[in-house]
Amino acid sequence: MGNTQLTYFNLDGSYINTVELKTEKTTKTAILKEVGTLRDNGNLPELRKKNVHVVIKFKGKQHFLQYKKRITVSSAKGKGRRLQHWTAKKISELLDMPWGYDEVISPREMGQAGTDIRLVADAKELFPWSIEAKNTETWSVPAFIKQAKDNQLPGTDWLVVMTKNHHENIVVLDAEVFFDILRLMRGSKKGR
Repeated sequence: MGNTQLTYFNLDGSYINTVELKTEKTTKTAILKEVGTLRDNGNLPELRKKNVHVVIKFKGKQHFLQYKKRITVSSAKGKGRRLQHWTAKKISELLDMPWGYDEVISPREMGQAGTDIRLVADAKELFPWSIEAKNTETWSVPAFIKQAKDNQLPGTDWLVVMTKNHHENIVVLDAEVFFDILRLMRGSKKGR
């Protein structure tokens, strides 16, 4: 059985603690897996409570890890809801129409199927888009586009609004639609 030393640091570099881990594992991958299992079982409380850097020393080498506290389901839904509200508000300002849960422009309740922004009556006619909103730290743009296409309503084009922490909001749309919009803006008679 060998000793592996784990040293914890806050993200700002300040020291937290050092512990010795007794393990039979001898490879970096096996030790990292064991550290992850111990963390998930609550045996390494320093890794469960905080965002920390960890220096793992074994076989005379140092290995650096960063553990971030996982986002809760309710926090993830809150992030998504904020982007939906931002999007609904922007459409409302553009169309000069009210937005809210019982209005012609409304964010979809979390967990419901369909587009993330519900547009009815004149709002749908003036803003013919089926919108998918994604506020996540990991972007999987092809999957976002597929979901937007799967939820696309007849007579609309799909549109993805996405963001992540410390990043501006981004819109993704079909390139042909984008160039059609530019042609229409220039007054060209070509376009859809």
